[in-house]
Amino acid sequence: MSTFKKPTRGIYVLDDLKQFVASTTYSEIVQFIRQIVLAVKGKQNAANASDSISEPMQNIYELLKYTFNNIQKFPPEQTNNRFGNKSYRIWHEQTLVKDATVQIAKLFSSNNGNSNQEAVLELLPYYYDSFGNATRIDFGTGHEVNFILFLLCLYKMKYLNDMDLSFIGTYLFPYYTFIVNSLIKTYNLEPAGSHGVWSLDDYHFLPFLFGSSQLIGHKFIKPKSIKYQETIEGYKDKYMYLGSIVNILTLKSGPFQEHSHILYEISQNVKGWEGVCDGLFRMFEVEVLGKVPVMQHLVFGSLIPCTWEFKATDSMKKNPFANPNNSITHGYVGNTALTRYFMVSKKGGSSNNNNRSKKATIDFGNTDTNAKPTMGAPQLPSTSMLPRSNHQLLDGNCGISINSSEWEITSNKDIITDEETFLTKMKNIINIDFAPPEMFFGENYVMFKHIPSGKTFVFSALYALKGVQIKFDTNGKPDRKIFQHTDAAVWAKRADHNVIIKKNVQTDFDWTYTTYYSGHFIDSSGKCVENIQAEKTDKHQINYQKLKLKEPILWFDVVDLFEAELDDNGNGKLEVKVRVMPSCFFSLQRLWLRVDSMLIRVIDTRVYHEFNTVDSNNKKTLIFEKSLREISFDELKQLGMSTNNRDYTKPEIFIEKLPILRKWNEVVYL
Repeated sequence: MSTFKKPTRGIYVLDDLKQFVASTTYSEIVQFIRQIVLAVKGKQNAANASDSISEPMQNIYELLKYTFNNIQKFPPEQTNNRFGNKSYRIWHEQTLVKDATVQIAKLFSSNNGNSNQEAVLELLPYYYDSFGNATRIDFGTGHEVNFILFLLCLYKMKYLNDMDLSFIGTYLFPYYTFIVNSLIKTYNLEPAGSHGVWSLDDYHFLPFLFGSSQLIGHKFIKPKSIKYQETIEGYKDKYMYLGSIVNILTLKSGPFQEHSHILYEISQNVKGWEGVCDGLFRMFEVEVLGKVPVMQHLVFGSLIPCTWEFKATDSMKKNPFANPNNSITHGYVGNTALTRYFMVSKKGGSSNNNNRSKKATIDFGNTDTNAKPTMGAPQLPSTSMLPRSNHQLLDGNCGISINSSEWEITSNKDIITDEETFLTKMKNIINIDFAPPEMFFGENYVMFKHIPSGKTFVFSALYALKGVQIKFDTNGKPDRKIFQHTDAAVWAKRADHNVIIKKNVQTDFDWTYTTYYSGHFIDSSGKCVENIQAEKTDKHQINYQKLKLKEPILWFDVVDLFEAELDDNGNGKLEVKVRVMPSCFFSLQRLWLRVDSMLIRVIDTRVYHEFNTVDSNNKKTLIFEKSLREISFDELKQLGMSTNNRDYTKPEIFIEKLPILRKWNEVVYL
């Protein structure tokens, strides 16, 4: 091996960067990252794997552990500055400048020799720059690259080998990211560069790249699963991608689609984790390795050599950010991250050479001002004489006791149900032979318990899935409209057949996951009660005028029951929203379904009760309003309406345009 040497800079201007990208050094870096990506595919974080990893890996872990433990020795100073606590410089000086040489040397304690000391001097700058910059008190994606290069040096020295690659991604890198996030939160490190303009969030990139590979092949966690709080919280310690999402949510407030726009678009538009991982790799090459402002700080020695003649002048050294747009695009084109790196445009669309340059826009709000108010905050002016609240929130904000404890309204939100849990604990309860949809929250429910009467009404994910089962009368007539996809004949000719065709072998299974379930009553033990029957009525109506009043919302929740992607042939979702005011409560269970280029369907069940109010028969009531809306794409075309699948992703926007096929009211007397 060549003699070790202290690394120095080799990139100052775009021409230097171009030579770097064309070099074998660049190829080695990219290949090393690619190897880690492949090694962690489908694997969880290995936080408790110390017994199964190699001794060198454990030594590096101990080095990181020392780095982390030093944080508590240098507490942040009291300051009102948003960014840049100066105590970070003290930590940095002591931990990385003074102590790191000794700590890194311990990696080679079993081998004595001058070459090891020389190796330490070459390794030190990469480790030193892995945890931010003490002058600017910032951290960014370039610092992540330095940690990767530190590991690459050890790999090229044969200190690490191919057997260690998966643990680099599942053991070392999660811990390294944890340390960095601790530094960011403790010392308020500023995002490097133009406030994180080159990264997915303000600081990181590689945890998303490695984390997306970890999730490839996962049975139920999909890119869109990041919108489910319970899922990301439940799996944040197992997968870096989800852990990074949680970290963003702890640092930022406001709508996720606004402060993390790229991540949101990825979740909504990229179908699988393979596509996410591929796109992130392309993005990493351009937005990190292909940017002068990021790579200008990289240093090169004997292990990671500079094989080109760089062009450094005094003016460049003084103003390296003179042209921050200097970058290498690798030929990727498009005006958005989706079109440029992920080869998709908007929801349900794909990008090719003809449309990559078209700007994709996503509507984040409800633009239908004529829509009937359902669960949103009332918009009309308030009136006088609104009742005062008489309520108590339950522990964990999981529900509310209201109207002198007459009602107890609760919800439960859990993580996505895995296959084993469904098969062992749920399937036999509802007696079905088909699998749940990709995102099934089997433990989720919303419950309305009327204490005086003992009647309890529930919207349950498990029993909603039971409602997917087709029922036949004595003449063999099904309880719903059954149809095949327009491409079914083509699929049937394929050797492997389509998943949907295979599912249709189950004759009582509705492959669209349409459920006509509208809730049920239970007894004190949780069993279904059959003797409480709702009566159809024309006299009892939901008081929408009262719901429009500007009354305070005492408790509100949104509970996901399930979501189906129909094997990439559409989308279906079932959720429950509930809000409780001083005078009443209102809930909406909505199933909306879009079978691409075929059908749109919305099934609503609304539940309403006014406190301290009786009907003309002096009885308290629980009022139900049920409706079915449906339209085919052929009918849309005849009406001159859009037939673009992308225009039917937000039911609150388009629902009023759909014809009502059935609508009726029911009442249960309390």
